[in-house]
Order: sequence, then structure tokens, then C-alpha cells
Amino acid sequence: NRPTAMMMQSRQQQQTLPTADTLSTSLSNLSLNTSVSGKFSDVLGFSSDLKKKLQQSKRNLDNFIAKNKLEIEKIKIMNQENVSNGGAEIEATLQRLADVRKGIASIQDEKARMATEQRGLERENASVLQNVKNSMPERLTELKKEEAIQRKKAEETRQMKMRIEDHKQTSLNDLTKGVLRYKKLGVDIEAKNGFTKITFDQLDPSLPEKTFSFHIGLEKRSETEYYRVDNCSSPVPDLLVSAVLDEANNCTDSQESITLLILGMRKAFKSTL
Repeated sequence: NRPTAMMMQSRQQQQTLPTADTLSTSLSNLSLNTSVSGKFSDVLGFSSDLKKKLQQSKRNLDNFIAKNKLEIEKIKIMNQENVSNGGAEIEATLQRLADVRKGIASIQDEKARMATEQRGLERENASVLQNVKNSMPERLTELKKEEAIQRKKAEETRQMKMRIEDHKQTSLNDLTKGVLRYKKLGVDIEAKNGFTKITFDQLDPSLPEKTFSFHIGLEKRSETEYYRVDNCSSPVPDLLVSAVLDEANNCTDSQESITLLILGMRKAFKSTL
């Protein structure tokens, strides 16, 4: 009977202890009402200090929740902005990628076009080279013929110049001999190294013995020799001298050209009196 009595006593004690629901209700009442009686506190086994700590903890928890709620809202807004900005950046990146692809396609098209043109140029160059090779023997023959013609012309020109020079020198010598026979006409010719001196008198009626002289020489221009007048004893206008030289140098007959030169200079001197 003793064990049975002990079990009954234990059951009675369990019935007198607060249940979980009772404890929960008590805690709720404790958090909502701070004026719980000391007797009820004693029943729960809580002291007044513990109640204050619980109340402070609840306030801290409420403050923490309120504060973090604001932070959560800020984070939410920032995430939305980041998502929006990220979408714009993605769109811009996709557009740039599309532009790059277009550029690559354009470059590839240009490369293909240039390759086609290069092949065409290579075929054209090959054709030109082949034509040149085929025409080289014929062209070489033509060049040789042209060279022979030019050589012949050059030789003819050289011989003609030599004949002209010989004729001019002969004309001067012949004229010297002829004029020596006619000194009475007032003309004296003296041949020296490289030039011939012509002297006139009987030009000035007031002073017949007064002499006028000049030198005749030859100068080469463009491989051709022309008469030149130097050392006039009396000033003669350049225009008159140039006119006399033009007439003499343009004459095709060498004997007549030297005669024109001497007579022309005699008139030029006389015009200065």
C-alpha cells in the first residue's frame, strides 16, 4: 500500500504544478501587465528583477525589429534599383554586342570583296605579263630598228654640222682673200685665233680715216654653232646687233650669211653717226 500512496501523492503534486498553457498565459499577462501581484509572481517563481529584465528584453526586441524593418525596406529599394540598372546595362551590353557582330560581318564582307579583287588583279597581271613575254621578241626587233634609224639621223646631223662649220670657216677665209683685194672699199679683215676682226673706214664723211671695228666669233648652242659679235669699237644698240645676227644665222648659205653679217654691221655703225 505504501507504493500506491506514493504514486497518488505524486499525481496530486503534478496536478498542483502549472501546465504549459498556464505558463504561456502567465507570460503573456506578464508582458502586457506590469502590475502583476507579488503573490502571482511567487506562484510562477519569478522575482521582480527578472520581470524588469524580461520587459527590457521585449522592448529591445521590438526596437531591433523596428530598426531592422527600416533597413530591410532600404535593402529592398536598393535591390529594385540594382535590378533596374542591371537591366539597362544588360540592354546596352547586348546592343554593343550586336554592333560588334555587325562590324565583324562588315569586315568579313570587305575582306571577301578585297580577296575577289586581288584574284582579279592577279589574273590581269598574269595576262599582261604573258602578253609582254609574247611581244618581247617583236618589240625588241622594233627597238633595234628604231635605234638604227636614230643613229643614222644623229650621224647625218653631225656631218651636216661639220659641213656648216667648214663652210663658215671657208667663207671667212674666202672673204678675207676677197676683201683684201677690195680694201679700197673701206673694209679690212684680220683673221686671228678663234675670231675674225672686221674694220671699216670711209664711214664718216667728215673724218674718212676714222675706223670702226668689231670681232666675229662662233658660239655653240644646243650642239649648233652661231655667229657672235664682240668688241665693237663704237657703241652700237643691242637691238641692231641682234637683228644683224638673226639675219646672218638664219641664212642657209654660209657664204651669203657672212656677207650679210659684215654689211649689216657696217650699216649699224653708220647709223650711229
